[in-house]
Amino acid sequence: QIVLLYEDLFLVQYFLGPVQSGVFNVAEITAKILFLLAGAIGLVLYPKVAKLAGSALRKEGMRLLLIGMALLVPVFIGFQLVAQPFMAFFYPGPVYAASVEPFRILAAAMLLAGWAQLMTFFILARHGEKPMLLVYGLMLVANALVQWWAVPLFGLIGAAWGATASMLVLYILLAVLLMRQLKKSK
Repeated sequence: QIVLLYEDLFLVQYFLGPVQSGVFNVAEITAKILFLLAGAIGLVLYPKVAKLAGSALRKEGMRLLLIGMALLVPVFIGFQLVAQPFMAFFYPGPVYAASVEPFRILAAAMLLAGWAQLMTFFILARHGEKPMLLVYGLMLVANALVQWWAVPLFGLIGAAWGATASMLVLYILLAVLLMRQLKKSK
């Protein structure tokens, strides 16, 4: 998942150069707070989900997953509400002012990536490595293609929206995989 989260930055550097890459990196690395928070939540949930089976997996496991997902929402909302002063405080100067809009968009991407990471923990706890590996492999290719198209045409905003679209597709694919796994646990 880490490579998937950095593909956009590599292509921003390739197409737009080091200054724009630096501005995008500031926005992306700050938005990744959501992803890192999801990782911490997932580490707590993983052993609990691994012990569940049958109806307890469907009920308690889903309850834990939804709580974990819900914990990320206030941080996302906060980022949306205070993006400009937040970014200006941590990254002062006119060059970094251009990072605010990509940051807002990338916060949505990282919220989705965080949710995907929580589902990944859930799926791994239930021994779903093979189909998940296929999903992540497909998403690496799909995200690279989206970014290859979006970055040269739309710049930093295109890269941010491309990342968000890719994370949305990843989230949907993992949700389908998770639902299939829960059906098997009956």
